Amino acid sequence: MREGAAPVASRAMQPIVVLLAGSAAAQPSQYVMERAIRHHDLDWRYLTAEVAPDRLGDALAGVRAMGFCGGHFDEIHQRAAPALLDAADEAAQAVGAADCFTRCEQGLTAVNLLGPAATALVRRRGFDPAGRRAMIVGAGKMGRAATFQLAAQRAAGVAVADRNPTAAEELAAMVAARFPDCGVEVVAWQPPLAVPESAELLVHAVPAAAHAEGLLLAPDSLRPTLHVLDVNIAPPCTELLREAAARGCPTYEGLDLFVERLALAFQAWTGVEPDRRVMREAAEEFLMEV
Repeated sequence: MREGAAPVASRAMQPIVVLLAGSAAAQPSQYVMERAIRHHDLDWRYLTAEVAPDRLGDALAGVRAMGFCGGHFDEIHQRAAPALLDAADEAAQAVGAADCFTRCEQGLTAVNLLGPAATALVRRRGFDPAGRRAMIVGAGKMGRAATFQLAAQRAAGVAVADRNPTAAEELAAMVAARFPDCGVEVVAWQPPLAVPESAELLVHAVPAAAHAEGLLLAPDSLRPTLHVLDVNIAPPCTELLREAAARGCPTYEGLDLFVERLALAFQAWTGVEPDRRVMREAAEEFLMEV
C-alpha cells in the first residue's frame, strides 16, 4: 500500500465502499472509483448495489452489519438518506439530502459533498469565495448546497433565483439565519436573468431536463470576470458554458464537479488524494460507451 493510504484494520477484511442506487444502469461512479483505486494501488473495493427506495433502510442495516467503510447515494435516495443514518454533517442537515456517507464512532454519518466540491473546484482556479459575491440559479439540492457552502466560506453575498419563488425565499431565509454576515437576496424569475454586476461566481443549478426555454441568463451579463459553473453532466459543454467561454469567462463543466465530488469522498475514505486527471478520463470513457 502506498504512503498516505488508510491502514487496513484487518488483513482478512478488505475495505469496501458501495454505491446504493435505484438502478445500476449508466452509473459511472464504480468505473471511475475503481480506476482511481487501481491507479493508487489500494486494497479497496467499490461496489454498486440496486436498492428500491422502500428498502434503503434495510440496505443500510446490511452496510452496518458488514462493516463497509462508506458509500454514495444516487439521486433517488439522497433526500431519504439523512433520516436513516446515525448522524449528519452540517451541510447534509441544511440541504436536507446526503450524496454519500462514511463510518464514524456514532455509526454511519450522512455527508453532503456537493457544496464542498463546487468550492474546491473554483479554488483550484484561484477563486476564493471569501468576501466575493455569487449568483445561484436554482434552489434545489445543488443550489441549496452551493449557497450554504459559499456562505460557510464567508462569501459577502449570494443572489438566488428559482422558478418557484417560495423555494428561493426559503433558501435565502435559511442561509440568512445561519450566516447573518452573508447578504442573501432573492432575484425574480424573469428570464433572461441578468447576473448582478457585483457577482463574480455563477452556479447554474437547474437540471437540463427542467427547462426548455433555452438560455436562462442574459448573455450581456456574462462578463470575463465571472466564473461560471454549470452542474449538468451531459452534454459536457452546455449552451451556457459555450456562451460564457465565448465571452471570456472561466468555465467549469458539470463533469468536473462530478469528478471533484468523487475525489473528495475517495480522499475522506482512503486518506489518499486521488489523481483527478485519471478520474476524469475514466468518467469520459464511461460516458462515451453508454
